[in-house]
Amino acid sequence: MHRHTITAELEGLEQRLAQPGSDGSVRAQALSVAIYCHLLGYDVRFICIHAITLAQQGSLLQKRIGYLSVSLLLRPTDELAVLLINTLLGDLRSADVLVVCTALNIVCHLVTADNAGALLPAVLDKLHHRQAVVRDKATRALHSLLLRAPELLPAQLPSIEAALLDRDPIVMTSACQLCLTFATLNPGMFSHLTTSLMTILGQIQSRKLPPDFDHKGVPAPWLQCSLIRSVAPCVILYPVQQLNVSHFAGPYYFISLSAVQQP
Repeated sequence: MHRHTITAELEGLEQRLAQPGSDGSVRAQALSVAIYCHLLGYDVRFICIHAITLAQQGSLLQKRIGYLSVSLLLRPTDELAVLLINTLLGDLRSADVLVVCTALNIVCHLVTADNAGALLPAVLDKLHHRQAVVRDKATRALHSLLLRAPELLPAQLPSIEAALLDRDPIVMTSACQLCLTFATLNPGMFSHLTTSLMTILGQIQSRKLPPDFDHKGVPAPWLQCSLIRSVAPCVILYPVQQLNVSHFAGPYYFISLSAVQQP
């Protein structure tokens, strides 16, 4: 019974959207219903073009609904998704922080090896934004870009190192996760960052981060694990550096283990 009801509702949505003069609010409401139906397993591909239109022309709230729909309904390689690249680039240049954050979020979903080069300059520019939330989302977007196009990684090492040294701990945390991913894949490229990573570990253990990062009295335990895992491949690969890093990092490892063992 419910299947017949939902199918009828989707047919009605399609007819209403096909009528001339349907505005953004009508599209936004239709997309909200379509997303729900999609999560129930129904085919709502007819709504994709309206999601793109809303992302391009709607208000901020409507734009976010359009982007959300696109991220759920389209694969990055779909032809319709390509239509959003110019819109994304325009939103990344916006003076509205919320619009920029929305665009950076969708970059993580729609980036491919083909469009990574076009999106990269705009993402790198946002690494220097005055708002920490934008720099954080830009770091995450850079992470996604480099996963899709790893050949771009060598030229971006200075940007990654700058994000590691960011004054905001949220940005630094995102940069550490980026380092973990690529230090595991290519230890040699990140070996020069081992001292910086260990310095960050020492700052965490000295409780330089806000209390919000603590978990059961341990300062940022998951971030400490990520830092240690980032350094490990570099240390194993380079025996000479292993001696230096082990001497430098030994006390930090001991403190980390001691904190975990405390009841």
